[in-house]
Parts: sequence; structure tokens; C-alpha cells
Amino acid sequence: VNYIQEGIVLVDDQGEPLTFTIDPKGVRVGDAAQTQIGGAVEFNPVPQSYIRLRGTYFGQNYSNFDPESSTGQDAGRQSWQIPDYTLFDLHAGYTFRMKDKNYSLRIGGSMFNVLDIFYISDAQNNAAFKRFSNTQNFDAASASVFPGLGRRFNLNLTLKL
Repeated sequence: VNYIQEGIVLVDDQGEPLTFTIDPKGVRVGDAAQTQIGGAVEFNPVPQSYIRLRGTYFGQNYSNFDPESSTGQDAGRQSWQIPDYTLFDLHAGYTFRMKDKNYSLRIGGSMFNVLDIFYISDAQNNAAFKRFSNTQNFDAASASVFPGLGRRFNLNLTLKL
């Protein structure tokens, strides 16, 4: 079934309206961490330089789900909760002031996911495109998962006029 939103009416591939009743009471929003806490510590070893460590915790993240799967005996059933995780990123840079002071040049670099942890950034509950399981149990076995990115680096150069 292909869902096309026309105003507030969902239709199938033939343009026929879809009707179903869902019970979202007590069901958490999928596809977004319900708890996210972050913080950073910055150190300036020499003037015009910085080293910043940032940590962000992601918790109570539930897999995305098709509202139609929350009908009948599964009405009000919670989708699979993705394991919580914390990411740390490291940023550093230095700003060069030019002689006439009208412009500056900053060079910087970042390392994302410093600890190179494996984490699940997103999931789809009871996904139709899973390869290894045909279960519809609102659990890890019936979810398709999307792993987060491992450690990676970024370099930047900024000219400020």
C-alpha cells in the first residue's frame, strides 16, 4: 500500500481512501530520541585557539512505525526501543589575525564519534523490507536498523573578511 497524503485523507495506489482507527494513547513518538542531553568543555591553550570536547546522550529513542500497525490487537502497542548511546566529538582550531586586522584565517578540525562506538541511530518497526525475519513483534527481531556513523574526521579553513 502506498500512502499519499491529500489534505488529511490517506489513499491507496488506486486513489481509494484508507480508513483505520489507531490508539496512540501511551505510545511514544518514533524516530526521535525523547531524551537528549549534551554538554561541552572548552580549553584555550593559547590565545586564538580552542580545543572543545562535546558529549551528547540520546535516550528513549523508539523505532519509527507505521500508524496502521497500531490497530486491532496491536492498538496502543509501543514500538521497539533503540538502545541508548552517548557520542563524543572533539573540535580544535586556531585563528590567524592578519596584519591589517580587517580579516582573519581560521583553520580547524573535528573528530566525530571519538570512541568509535557502534550505535543504532534509527530503526523502522516491523519493516516490510527486512531480510532475515518475517516477525511482526514490535521488538528488535522485527525492526530494520540503521547503524550510526563510526569515527570520522573533518578539516576546515575559514577566511573572515
